[in-house]
Amino acid sequence: MFSKLHERLGTAGMVVAVIALVVALTGTALAAQKFITEKQAIKIAKKYAGKRGPTGPQGPAGAQGSAGAQGPAGAKGDAGSAGATGPTGSKGATGATGTNGTNGTNGATGATGATGATGATGETGFTAHLPTGKTETGAWEIPVSASGGVTAISLPIPLENDLVFGATGGPRFVPAHAAATLTGNLTSGSKLVTSASFGSGECTVGAAVYDETTAANISTSFPQTLVAKCISATELELSKAAEGTATGDSLRTGNPTGCPTAASAENPQAEGGFLCVYASVGSVAEAGLTNPEVRKAKNPTSFGVSATGAIMSTSKEITSTKAYMGGTWAVTAP
Repeated sequence: MFSKLHERLGTAGMVVAVIALVVALTGTALAAQKFITEKQAIKIAKKYAGKRGPTGPQGPAGAQGSAGAQGPAGAKGDAGSAGATGPTGSKGATGATGTNGTNGTNGATGATGATGATGATGETGFTAHLPTGKTETGAWEIPVSASGGVTAISLPIPLENDLVFGATGGPRFVPAHAAATLTGNLTSGSKLVTSASFGSGECTVGAAVYDETTAANISTSFPQTLVAKCISATELELSKAAEGTATGDSLRTGNPTGCPTAASAENPQAEGGFLCVYASVGSVAEAGLTNPEVRKAKNPTSFGVSATGAIMSTSKEITSTKAYMGGTWAVTAP
């Protein structure tokens, strides 16, 4: 019994309990013997007290006490390690433009580059000759008296070679008349064109005539064959007799071969190898003139164009007052 009490009360508690028990049991005796001394009580308690029991379990934590006064500041601790780099901040506003810096010194001159390739040969200059396919133009005029007239066509840029009169080149005279097409009958040795029928245009005195079916039927040599007279709606007279006979031959008036159809005195043009002389004033028919002949300047007895130019002449078929002819020309180097 005492061991269980000792386990619950511990040594000190057990001593106090024994003392209380002694006091209770001896109360009557104390009353008769007055009292028990302290030493007597301890002796009695020790007599009845058992051995010290094992440590009891830890009791519950008591209530938290009030905060104590703040202690003095501790010594400064060591510096901590550097923290991680934070994220990049947003871009700030653009600052004001700074003043211009001073100019730097000039750099050293670089090395000379390699010589480039030789360029293509340029066109011939004015002192040589007119390049192939190139055209030069000019103006002309012939004052005409009863005995005719003559003028020179001088080429500022000479040709490389003379232009010989023929089907594929040489000089051509172009009267100032509208083009026309027609069919008709030709008789060799006769100047008449019979059963004529115009497909376009009309009969015009002074217009140059060409045979589209057989070129040899009508002479293209100087002086060129022109319309000399419009006899009726179906008959006309040429300035030169036909050189062949044909029925329903296709004829035309207008610009000759080598002088473009769209060309005129206002727009002189020539194909390669041709000199085209365009009349603009002084109608051949009105002046009673044959159309001009164009001959080489260095050899006036030959039709053609010299490298430096040509001589153009005309003669009066009848005597009358003075007249004149004029216009423009174009030559293209072959």
